[in-house]
Order: sequence, then C-alpha cells, then structure tokens
Amino acid sequence: MKLYQKLMVSSVSAFGVFLTIVSTSTKAAAVTSDPEFTFSYSSVTSSSNAITASGELMTDAYDPTTNAYPITGIIGTRNGITIDSLIPSGGYLNDNLLIAGSPVLGYGGFSYSAGGQDYNVFHNISEYNELSNSGAFAVNFSLTPQPIQPATVVPEPSVLGGVVSVGVIAIGVLLKRRLNMNINQT
Repeated sequence: MKLYQKLMVSSVSAFGVFLTIVSTSTKAAAVTSDPEFTFSYSSVTSSSNAITASGELMTDAYDPTTNAYPITGIIGTRNGITIDSLIPSGGYLNDNLLIAGSPVLGYGGFSYSAGGQDYNVFHNISEYNELSNSGAFAVNFSLTPQPIQPATVVPEPSVLGGVVSVGVIAIGVLLKRRLNMNINQT
C-alpha cells in the first residue's frame, strides 16, 4: 500500500472515531418553554364600568392529577393599566389553574394586581366574571394557546472540550505516523 493510501485510511478512521464520539456524547437539551396562553376579556354590557383586559398567562406543563395547567405568571393590561403581578393561589379566592376543557376557568380562576387594585377572573356556573372591590361583572373571556418552541440539540460544554481534545490527539497521531513513514522510506 502506498504512503498516501495509508494516510487516507488513517485519516478516515480517525474521522470516523471522531464522529462516533460526537454523535454519542451530544445530549439533547430541550429548550422548550412551558405553555403560554393569550387571554382577553371585556365587559358584557357597555356601562360606566367598561372593562377591557388582555395579555399572556405563563403556565407550567399540564398536570394530569388536576387536569389543568398551573398559572405561574402574567403580563398584560387592564383598561390601559399594566398588570403588576399574579396573585399567589388562594390570595384572592383564586386557584390559578387553566382547566383542560371547557370552561377553562373554574370557581377559583386566576387573580392579578393592576394599578394597586386586585382582580379575580373566574367561571361561575354559566358565565365568566371579574371580581374586584368595585363588584362582580360578567365578561366575555377568550383564551388562545401560544405555539410551543421546538426542542433543539445543544451539546454540553464538557462534550465540546472532549471532542476538541480527541481531535487534537488524532491529528498528533497522524502527524507522528507520517513522520515515521517518511523516515522509514528514506
């Protein structure tokens, strides 16, 4: 076998080992966010207590034991005022659960604070309502799931260091072989 053929076989073998190490050592890290839902609601009647609210609800993954998505955060506005925060479960008659089915809110619903006022949005037997210090008002409520980000493969940093080390070692071995072959042929 000629020198360049030996070098090609050695190079291809080293590259094959390198690819095997990379493909078996790379771990998939799911870079997905938990489900998010866009919500909006407005007062049913046009009165002096007109209500318009909208935003996003951040949730944990679906929990089959409660048949719901636990709400963990909220952003949005109510009548043009920024929603400050989600009120913890039980803080204002709320359970902070989005039920998988219809209606999507139960008697507890979710509660938030905006402009120093607390609000609870819930489903009461036949309709959605908003409860605050100003009273309870029937509202038209809608909820839309947001697309979930696809998982991407992310190699762990330690794997990258190992791959680089193996590559450097492989190149060193090939260079040493080449030098030994050149010395033996002369």
